[in-house]
Amino acid sequence: MKKILLSIVVPCYNESKFIDKTISSILISLKFNQISNYEIILVDDKSNDGTITKLIKLKKKIKNIKIILNRSNLGLGGSLKKGYSLSKGEYIMWLPGDNAHPTKDIKKIIKLIKKKNKNIIIPLNNKSSRGMIREIFSKCYIYFLNILFIKNIKYYNGANVYQKKILKKIIKTNLSKSHFFLAEVLIKALSFKNEYCYVDCSVNNQDVSNAIKVSSIYKIVRDIIKFRLNSQ
Repeated sequence: MKKILLSIVVPCYNESKFIDKTISSILISLKFNQISNYEIILVDDKSNDGTITKLIKLKKKIKNIKIILNRSNLGLGGSLKKGYSLSKGEYIMWLPGDNAHPTKDIKKIIKLIKKKNKNIIIPLNNKSSRGMIREIFSKCYIYFLNILFIKNIKYYNGANVYQKKILKKIIKTNLSKSHFFLAEVLIKALSFKNEYCYVDCSVNNQDVSNAIKVSSIYKIVRDIIKFRLNSQ
């Protein structure tokens, strides 16, 4: 059996409008980089808009797809942790199900994976079209985390890529189920002194992100405080 080089985890919550485009971009990027030993893990977080029907149709057409259906809504962190736990690839990355990343950028990220010279790849959001409020929130969030955890990271919420051996240690620990999961995993990975590199990317303008809803902000702040207290 051929060893899987890359696992791509795609968390989905009510992404029926975008999931076909997301998978199409992934497949084009894999073909461009001549990668045939891959798996795409679609984690549905209790969608109610027909997303599951679309995932089943995609699985019938694409043999490398696996579907995970959450019995309850676990949030971004909970869905990613489940997807990471079941991934078999030497490298593991994630992509949002809302077609947020242009194909040209997914190609760049995967190209860096093939070089295998770093065990963490951090995509930067340098050309976002998601609006001024989202940009201000993002910059404040990065600044706050860098001060709080004494880091100098340029971006925390990107579609980061990790070698599986790194994630194996981390996903066994208690992790946030909110959007803070992304930063928490990166902070823990960097504590092992892993080498990382950045890649410039952009983000498509889709619906307003759940990350800036009041309830989501509350969960993020709560999880940051909990993590900070536990890491002292």
